[in-house]
Amino acid sequence: MSDEELQGVFRNIKQNCYDNLKKARINNPHVFMVDNHDTSAFEFGKLANTLVAKVSALKKDALIMTIQGFTKETVAAKYDLCNARMKAITKQAAIAAMNSNRKHENRERFEVEILKQEVMLYKQQLGIDTNSLEIVARRFGIDLEDVYVKLNSETQVILRNFEQFYFKHEKVVPSNWHSLPFMRQFFLLRSYQ
Repeated sequence: MSDEELQGVFRNIKQNCYDNLKKARINNPHVFMVDNHDTSAFEFGKLANTLVAKVSALKKDALIMTIQGFTKETVAAKYDLCNARMKAITKQAAIAAMNSNRKHENRERFEVEILKQEVMLYKQQLGIDTNSLEIVARRFGIDLEDVYVKLNSETQVILRNFEQFYFKHEKVVPSNWHSLPFMRQFFLLRSYQ
């Protein structure tokens, strides 16, 4: 079968589904042709974009995080969602940095662990984690190392900069009073009186 004949068969299947939905009195039915094994084939991107556009705001974030296919709209939505999470996550890391004891040599610092987990989530959501890159390399017939070189991932550089920063400033261990600024001021004032 030629590509034109195959496309004609797909159009007939889609039109048949549409006609049957209309006969069942379903107003304005949306019919999408998708391939379970290849999300880049047919109309998976169109289906994903329609779902994201039609779903309520409460469910939108969860849906965006679970969609595996990459269209321009879903990548932009994932980027916006990851960007919105950044403020809360960096605040958590700052609190962990303030309350962590930096003398533990055998354990990774809490703030670095929090930020590392978030970086891994962003990489997974944006399709630049190891598994996603292996799939891309396989599909395009490219060596995985070439993909890494072209991507020039900054993750290790960022983590190395964290380590260098903390190595310089490891002498300061904040007390618990730093996390309660109002109480600290109260006790300082009281001792002054």
